[in-house]
Amino acid sequence: MLIRVQKKRNQAGAWSVVALHASRFIYFYYCLKETKPMKTTKTILTKIVHILIVIFTGNTQASFTETVAEGTTVSGEIVAPQEWDGSGHSTQRVFGTVTDTILRGDSQNYSPPNWAQQDVFSGGYTNNITVENTGNQSIFGGTAENTVIKDKGIATLKNQGIFKDGKVYKGGFFIAQSGTVDNINVYENGRFDISGNDDGVIVEGGEITHGATGVFMGKARINNLKISGDVAGASRDNTHFSHAYIGQSGRLMLSAGKITESTIEGGLFSVIHSEASDTTMKGGALR
Repeated sequence: MLIRVQKKRNQAGAWSVVALHASRFIYFYYCLKETKPMKTTKTILTKIVHILIVIFTGNTQASFTETVAEGTTVSGEIVAPQEWDGSGHSTQRVFGTVTDTILRGDSQNYSPPNWAQQDVFSGGYTNNITVENTGNQSIFGGTAENTVIKDKGIATLKNQGIFKDGKVYKGGFFIAQSGTVDNINVYENGRFDISGNDDGVIVEGGEITHGATGVFMGKARINNLKISGDVAGASRDNTHFSHAYIGQSGRLMLSAGKITESTIEGGLFSVIHSEASDTTMKGGALR
């Protein structure tokens, strides 16, 4: 009798699990049905795989704080596209403080990619943010410190914001349109561009390492930047390099603007329709 009772209990437990999975499948079927028409077989298969993962593991995506109010602090979150929201992106708006957070989009399973966006407004502050895989950090007058950009991640500085002690690694892209860049390091296959608007961009220190690139245009003042990679200055808005250092593998192609009080240790320095003064040539080539 005890054996029969135990068997019935096991059967009931098994059927309850089946019922749970079935209810989950029905729910996600209708979620999938309500989404926009999918264009490719790859997208369809990806959706099916995601459904099965949720059904059989019970995993759901972690939520994040969408609006960080002034005077509040949020830490340790992952900003990522919500699987079933249909919008293709997720956004965190920062008026307070956010630390130790990852912005992670999804460019592998979706075309166009699903974005993970963080907007840092005036008075907002972030520290130790990692931007990757079509994550996007936009600094609208706030301050971003110790941001790491890599693997198709993008960060943009606007509205007189501050970008401090940032690092750009392989596949990462940082753009400065307005504000202050205080010590930036760009590594191999990373990119740092300036497109300074009327408010201008100020760069104070950092390095473009070997294999990294940059295109500097618009109204900008670049101070104490070490160049070991490839940098092009092409602007009629008086892009100004001051106290620059061009290393053995560095190249600065200055087709507009000016350079003053700098040192050319090696590499290649090209000046076309530009001004160079109080600059020391210790090696390298001048064109």
